Amino acid sequence: MCSWPGVALAGRVAAKLDDRAAVLLLPPAFAVVGGTYVHIHQMAFAIPLVLLLLARRPRLRVLTVAALFALAVPWETLAEIPGIGPAHHPAHRVDVAAQLHQVASGTLPAEVAWGVWVRSGERDSRTALERFEFKLPTWFGLGLLVAAAALVAFERGGVRGRALRRAASSA
Repeated sequence: MCSWPGVALAGRVAAKLDDRAAVLLLPPAFAVVGGTYVHIHQMAFAIPLVLLLLARRPRLRVLTVAALFALAVPWETLAEIPGIGPAHHPAHRVDVAAQLHQVASGTLPAEVAWGVWVRSGERDSRTALERFEFKLPTWFGLGLLVAAAALVAFERGGVRGRALRRAASSA
C-alpha cells in the first residue's frame, strides 16, 4: 500500500476530530501499512496517529489500545531472542565471543569473522512459517489502526454538527 489512502482520509479525519494534526499523521501511518519491506522502527510513523485517536475518540479505546500494544512491541525481534522464539538449529555454532576477541586482538580481520558468522546460519535459522507468524501481531496492529481511522472518517455527525450545536447553545 502507499500513503494515498492516508492522504485521501486525512482531511476527513481531521475534520471529524476537529484536529489538524491528523493531516500530518495519517499519510505516514498509512505508508507503513502493507509496505514491501517495513522494519519495526518504522512503526514510529503509526504510533502518533494511534495516540491521537486514543485521545480524541474514547469510545474507540479498546481498538486503539490494542493497536498501540501490537505496534509498540517488537514481536519479530523478540522472536530472535534465544529462549523466547523458536529453537534455532544452525548447521554449526559459531563462537561469537571468541571471534570478537580475535578481531580485537588483530589476529582475525573483522570481515572474515562477519563472513563466517553469516555463512553459519546463525543469523536466522527460522523457517519461513516461523518468520511469518511473528510478523502477524504488527500487521494486526496496523489493521486495527486502519479500522479506527476509517471509523472516525466515516462516522455520522462531525465538526459541522458540533459547531452548529455550540453556536445554538451559546445563543
